[in-house]
Amino acid sequence: MKILHAITAPGSGGAEVLVLDMVEKLVEQGHEVLVVFLEDRGHDFEKYYLGKLESLGVSYSFLGRVARKNPFKGVLGFRRIIKSFKPDVVHCHNYYFSVFSLFSFCKAPSFVYTHHNIELSKSLILYKFLDKKIDAYIGICQTCYVKLCAVASKPVVRVDNGASSERVASSLDDASPKGNKRKVNITYVGRLFDKKNVHLLVSAFAKVKLTHPGLQAELHIVGDGPQRKMLESLCEKKGVEQDVYFHGRVSDVPVYLAAADIFALSSISEGLPISLIEASLFGLPTISTNVGGCSEVSHEVGNGVVVDSLDVDEYARKLSRLVVDIEYRDALANNARKYSGHYSIERVVREHLSLYSRLTNSV
Repeated sequence: MKILHAITAPGSGGAEVLVLDMVEKLVEQGHEVLVVFLEDRGHDFEKYYLGKLESLGVSYSFLGRVARKNPFKGVLGFRRIIKSFKPDVVHCHNYYFSVFSLFSFCKAPSFVYTHHNIELSKSLILYKFLDKKIDAYIGICQTCYVKLCAVASKPVVRVDNGASSERVASSLDDASPKGNKRKVNITYVGRLFDKKNVHLLVSAFAKVKLTHPGLQAELHIVGDGPQRKMLESLCEKKGVEQDVYFHGRVSDVPVYLAAADIFALSSISEGLPISLIEASLFGLPTISTNVGGCSEVSHEVGNGVVVDSLDVDEYARKLSRLVVDIEYRDALANNARKYSGHYSIERVVREHLSLYSRLTNSV
């Protein structure tokens, strides 16, 4: 097949990493892939991302930021790319490209739209328009699937997110500890902004340290964002600045996961986080709030502790058990090693190709 993936930017976000992992497997299976980005953001990870595409022999192009400000130019640019590449499937991974597709005036390709969040933040009227062009929607977890079914009249398919186990394995080989390994390493990976709610994790970690004086534990925060200074100040206020490490934005996230003992999320909103899936593939016990598909991963793999509220005391209590109870932590880690296979990228690609085949055969 000829498959066009359209996504926001060559970044380190979950949707972007998922697409990169998928593209690698699609190319291995002999499919021709083109990746179209809305914009570039100049991050260090972007060089890795584009370099990876080039090493795979995959072409890519940018519509440019002007497409955000002037949708007419976005429509013309995307239409021109589609007509030139002549794909069998156009797979859109954000609202912009799905809207641009409405005006592509191309009948040949099948159009697929994946919604990478559980929040349908745009007007529900939009889906009435998208239904005129989109042939199928993909929900990345059960929660997302149910929400899409409520607004879309075209078929909705559930394809749980996944990650590359090969990338995980190579990172385990290259891993080096990022701290004092006599201490329990709790690691968070993600952007530092309001929806990730990292202040809950920091506050709970501080409470655990206060409750267990002399506890050998440290918190590693991998990522950057507008709340970093606030979080650093919170660490000082709580008296844990010596035990919390801010690593900023990195291009080798799996290496940090490989050095971790516990993976932690405290979000108020999620889809199905790739970081949570990668942590499970690494064989890590996890703790997360009960949002989006987080609990689905924990139940499927059996390696996770789910915090049902955004209460600091509940989060601290459950985190404390993970840190203190080594046998409990080891049991969850063992489950992760045994049962995380459902979230392999191979399964993700297989289910996508099955959908693509059904759609193109029906054209």
